[in-house]
Amino acid sequence: MGKSERDALGEAFKFVLISPHFLLRVEKPGKVGGDEAVGPYDLAARLSYFLWASTPDDALLRAAGTADLSDTAKRNKEIARMLADPRSRALGDIFAGEWLGTHNVGPRIRKDPIDNPWCTESLMAAMRNETALFVHSLISENAPVARLIDADFTYLNAELARFYGISGVKGETMRRVKLQSAQRGGVFGHASVLAATSFPERTSPVVRGTWILTTLLGTPPPPPPPDVPEIEVEGRSRKAVRTLRQQLERHRGSPKCAGCHAQIDPLGFGLENYAEFGQWRGGVDNHGTLPNGAKFRGPAGLKIALKETRLDDLGTQIIRKMLAYGLGRQLEYYDETAVREIAAKLKPAGNRLAYLYFPNGSAEGSWTPRKVGAGGKLEPHKSDLIVTRNLWTPRGNGHGAGTATWLTGGSYNRRKNDVGNPSVDQIVARHLADELPLPSLELSTAGEGSFSGSLPRNCLSWTARDVPAVRDTIPRAVFDKLFRRAQEGFVNKSVLDLVLEQSKSLKRRASEADGRKIDEYLDSVRAIEKRLEFAEEQSKRAAADRALTATLKRPKPGIPTNHEEYVRQMLDLMALAFWSGATRVSTFMLDHGQSNRYFNFLPGVQGTWHALSHWKNASGRTEDDDGTTKWEDVRTKKDQYNEVTKWHHAQLAWFLARLKELKDADGASVLDRSMIVYGSSIADGHEHAEKNLPILVAGGGAGTIKPGRYLEPQKSTSMSRLHLGLAKRMGVPMERFAEAEEELPGL
Repeated sequence: MGKSERDALGEAFKFVLISPHFLLRVEKPGKVGGDEAVGPYDLAARLSYFLWASTPDDALLRAAGTADLSDTAKRNKEIARMLADPRSRALGDIFAGEWLGTHNVGPRIRKDPIDNPWCTESLMAAMRNETALFVHSLISENAPVARLIDADFTYLNAELARFYGISGVKGETMRRVKLQSAQRGGVFGHASVLAATSFPERTSPVVRGTWILTTLLGTPPPPPPPDVPEIEVEGRSRKAVRTLRQQLERHRGSPKCAGCHAQIDPLGFGLENYAEFGQWRGGVDNHGTLPNGAKFRGPAGLKIALKETRLDDLGTQIIRKMLAYGLGRQLEYYDETAVREIAAKLKPAGNRLAYLYFPNGSAEGSWTPRKVGAGGKLEPHKSDLIVTRNLWTPRGNGHGAGTATWLTGGSYNRRKNDVGNPSVDQIVARHLADELPLPSLELSTAGEGSFSGSLPRNCLSWTARDVPAVRDTIPRAVFDKLFRRAQEGFVNKSVLDLVLEQSKSLKRRASEADGRKIDEYLDSVRAIEKRLEFAEEQSKRAAADRALTATLKRPKPGIPTNHEEYVRQMLDLMALAFWSGATRVSTFMLDHGQSNRYFNFLPGVQGTWHALSHWKNASGRTEDDDGTTKWEDVRTKKDQYNEVTKWHHAQLAWFLARLKELKDADGASVLDRSMIVYGSSIADGHEHAEKNLPILVAGGGAGTIKPGRYLEPQKSTSMSRLHLGLAKRMGVPMERFAEAEEELPGL
């Protein structure tokens, strides 16, 4: 009353501007003493400020008004739309900048441009944008956690590329660039991160190590004691870096400092190849040893060490930071329950190991030909493969002994049915037995021909040196073992309970020797219990997920008459076993050793596989022939032999595509976390050659192997070294396998 229009409006605006409802996001309070779902409009606001750092748009408000946000599928579709919107860049600019500390590069962290003319505003902005765009891409692509520290791409413009010494990037616009070197892969190679974790004039292993522990892993070291002096280092030369390492080593000699610095310093020294603003420099001491004894050298070694030992901590820290950012508040102690639940759901599946065996070898010159035509069966998977040369099995060769010892590295004693030691897959399975419903899965096609009853030719996996593992050959039986519930006829839980109780009672009255046998029997029964529980869980999971229901289709009874359908059903079951978590170890004999299967279903192919493998004699009158088939000439027979090999390559290609299609909870493909060995125990089939075996390895091994290349160790390298390297990557603490004391170099 009595105020002018201007003053009256000013008074109203004042109350609006100081209102909590204008300054803050205020949600409708829930009922006291109980949990209550967030309302649709409040949920829309939370999503909008989380993904866009801004208010909801009309489409999001419409979704809230029509209850679409209450439906999981529709809500996920809306989230996908929002992540595809340019406004989601806020996740990189704000979330990543605040979490990693890179938002200070330029405004607060920079060098004097007079003395350092390269330190321009535009370069500082490019450094910040590199990390912002990189983190935004990881979120929008639902990339694996490990990619944060080890990626094969980054975002650059011409100025930042010149600063890094990377050629071929032009213009001011930031764009995604495929890296040819591991120097800049992941945030450890970003100039913004390296500048934010350095002093103005020099690097600091302590600052960088503490940043990794605190910011990246969420496991901060305790604060230093109050009476510990600062470490002084003069200059930024290589000599100064060496002096710093010496001072830190003396520093760790103090009992008060050793505990913390043993954790901090090695991590920081792993990044010493980067100067204070990220310029690469050589000639520095960049080795480190983690508290668990793992040794590494340089940024590449540090990445591997962290992926192998601290990936869970990295994933949990990302969850904490994103949850706090999404909620708009700091997390409290009671939020840790939610963090652990989310981490358990998103925890990446472990590495998987599979061996796919084909008999009868590969014709001389066909495994690594001088020229390759277009349309090769494995051409789409070149980047997923390591093609080896010069591997052999020095103790066991030929159709029988070679098959039986392909995975044992031993020699075959026919009289004792002894292969020297358990096969590598069973050693790994034993190590993982407590973690998995099925320690391993052994598959094979049903035999065909005169050697289908030969024990050494039909046994690839051995639980002990003289005990072959039981193979499954019927697709429906494999499916039921993996996924069928008790009430569907797999096994009755009450019967298992009765068997266990009676067995325990019997053991109390048995001798020591009989007691050991009963223990083995009880282990088998418990394994059935674990499979039963797993099948129940998978059934519930399938009922709640239509896509999963469509994926888990039970095969028809018996063995398919179409051989390709048969092989692919078995391969699909192996893929589903890996993807579902039923097992992480499997073998598949695509056929038994010295297979006499007919492949006449392939155009132009006649005769048995084994006969074709002896391609240098086309008469059709050798002991390996069926007595009715003969060939025009040696070249024709060799071509048909190669067609059979190519057909098996096509099945491998189908399997790899299937593994790439199946995704773990964090978005990584099953192939990325698998090591698939495909090969034979014979090189050239006609010569029964034992050296330079046809062996390739597919998959990423959860980041522990680098595919997309040839691997050529020195001649006559034992395949046992490959087995040893893969077993170690599966977490088995072994220093020797068969005669191998070192893993295959360069794997």
